[in-house]
Amino acid sequence: MRTTDRERSRAGNGAPPPGNLAAVRILLFASLREIAGTDALESSAVSVGDLIEELTARLGPEFARILRAGAIVVNGSTAGPDQALSPDDEVGLLPPVSGGAGMRPSPRALFPHDASRKE
Repeated sequence: MRTTDRERSRAGNGAPPPGNLAAVRILLFASLREIAGTDALESSAVSVGDLIEELTARLGPEFARILRAGAIVVNGSTAGPDQALSPDDEVGLLPPVSGGAGMRPSPRALFPHDASRKE
């Protein structure tokens, strides 16, 4: 039987709160997922700030450093540390994304078969 990331998160760093109360679901992406060793965790934090403190204590300073430069999204909207969390909220933790800045492909690269387009 294959163990899912959600099941693994319940067994380790992402253990649900005592008594299996409803918990905030945390989705981790890219380098944050790699540091945590899972793509999802659970927490009983009551605010984004509390969640950041909890995850920094659990996962260390490198996780915190990357998270500070990234974005936190609660139920699809960007959130700051004062954002309250409720049971069953979904929090996405996104590391910073780079690349593409200052790069603009030529029209010929975009439309290689269109002879009417000029560089």
